[in-house]
Amino acid sequence: MAGSGRVGVIIAGLVLLTGCDSGGDGKATTAAAPASSAAASPSAVDAAVCVELKTVHLREWLPFHEAWQKLVEVSERQDAAATASGIKAQKAMATEWAAALEPLIGQVQQPELRQPMADLLASVKQYIAGDGYSTGNLGTFASTAMTAMSTRCPT
Repeated sequence: MAGSGRVGVIIAGLVLLTGCDSGGDGKATTAAAPASSAAASPSAVDAAVCVELKTVHLREWLPFHEAWQKLVEVSERQDAAATASGIKAQKAMATEWAAALEPLIGQVQQPELRQPMADLLASVKQYIAGDGYSTGNLGTFASTAMTAMSTRCPT
């Protein structure tokens, strides 16, 4: 089960870095045409928030992911002191990530973007509250959030 969490984290990181979906062609995909033109184009507020969301997500996710990989390695070596230190650092990173995401999510007007970002935030907070070993659905939520940003945010 812990291995599947790591796979999800790795996949989400790849999606984050490339901005692509699971289609694997390296190009961001777009959602099907929405029913109304209001849903098709983000508001000026969402456009500005999208830039910040992407910046925060990249800035916070990459170090978090790298630290997670190191934590897994240390944990596998059964180094209790280094593992405890790694968990503390990982939780601090996650706390910064959540603190940076939360005010931005509150500004998003599109529900199709707001919900995946809110789900990601909830997952990050769940990780912070947990034991530090399990990322749970964090990778899935990070991937979904990146897909929402790539389809709902202007490029």
